[in-house]
Amino acid sequence: LALSTSVAFAISYSLLALPIARFSDRGLQKHVIMASIAVWSSMTFLMGTVQNLGQLAASRFGVALGEAGILPASHSLVSAEFQMAKIARVISILWIGGFLGAASAPLIGGMAADSFGWRGAFMLMGGLSLLLLPVTFLVLRQPAIRGTADTKTASREASSSWVHDVRTLFGQRTFLLLWSGSALLLAAPNANLLYAGPFLIRTFDLSPATAGVYLGFAFGAPLICGTLFGGWLFDRLRRRSLSLALIVPGISVSVGGLVAIYGWWSDDALTATLCLSSANTLFGLITASIYATAQLLAPSNMKSTAAATFNLGMALFGASIGPLLTGYLSDSFAASTGIRSLGYGLTVTTIVTIVGAVMIIIAGSGASYDIRGAKPVSA
Repeated sequence: LALSTSVAFAISYSLLALPIARFSDRGLQKHVIMASIAVWSSMTFLMGTVQNLGQLAASRFGVALGEAGILPASHSLVSAEFQMAKIARVISILWIGGFLGAASAPLIGGMAADSFGWRGAFMLMGGLSLLLLPVTFLVLRQPAIRGTADTKTASREASSSWVHDVRTLFGQRTFLLLWSGSALLLAAPNANLLYAGPFLIRTFDLSPATAGVYLGFAFGAPLICGTLFGGWLFDRLRRRSLSLALIVPGISVSVGGLVAIYGWWSDDALTATLCLSSANTLFGLITASIYATAQLLAPSNMKSTAAATFNLGMALFGASIGPLLTGYLSDSFAASTGIRSLGYGLTVTTIVTIVGAVMIIIAGSGASYDIRGAKPVSA
């Protein structure tokens, strides 16, 4: 289940984001966003026409290719368009759009499938997504790279190698520690998304419908509220210290992890759901903080690359290891622990997330002395 639903898409999505981010950092954010919308919409439409598994896989890869350019380019664009004092709030709003889309997709897609069949549903959603292209063209502005003294300087900065950019970013202690911590941070949230439902059904003998209601309560509003509040809190705390703005959400995630572990070992479904809801609220506090700090640390001609690099770490480690580790441990403990085996797997995965949060707290301890992203760095 973990291999088929989480790992393949997450890895391909993040690896593709790196070369696309390079184009975005050349001052092509708007073009990258429009091209990404065109590709993923077209590939979604084509998924309704597939005739075999190979065509389905190719279409799925095409969707990943389209989606890969959106996050790095959008983060780079908003960091150029909005004051850095508001960057976390803006990024949190971007993430809410993703949450709402993920939450509404099963409902809208299900209604479309009932009316037109699954092929018709893909064609309808892909066709409607293409309508975003003229809106994007009319609404978005293409910002200039800040801080370039002349055209030759801008060209030299844009043509710097990917290796040079990565060395520049990871040469900062805060960036390295923040990347390492965030790579582990997604272990529990991604495992929870995949396995919380089966956990409630197996452990407490809930029906799928009842478990779905509980999960809606645990994941919907908590993640949205936590992410929005986290963006506001980061911008607020950063007025005093960037270190404080990272340490506080890092502590929040650590506490959220402990609350989640208590829920995995509770004796009733309501307690487990309340614990998961509280944990998701606390987990949400750090989302905007991570990406906002990446934008603050990155030179202005490397901001898309910075966002894509964080995506790569999260996909290769957190988003992949979390579901895989949980599934492996659940299978390993099934014979000896029975219906509680998923609780063991989810507990260990949550500990991995807590370790990531501790690394972010450590990163925050020196973050105030490591910001140098206002000026482009040339090779």
